[in-house]
Amino acid sequence: MLKAGSRSRRVVFVVVVVIGIIVDGWGFTVGKEQREFDYFVLALQWPSTLCRNVTECCPTNACYRR
Repeated sequence: MLKAGSRSRRVVFVVVVVIGIIVDGWGFTVGKEQREFDYFVLALQWPSTLCRNVTECCPTNACYRR
């Protein structure tokens, strides 16, 4: 037999999945063609510890010290 906490978590999970499926279905347009894919956006982040000991900028490390 399932514990009350485990059962409620499963119910919440099922409800979230069902809502996600319903909302995802709203993204489809009926009678319209899909638009062409435009572009990707790539964002890179350098951790601050990587550039901490760099004294000058160079093409290989991409660090910049002010």
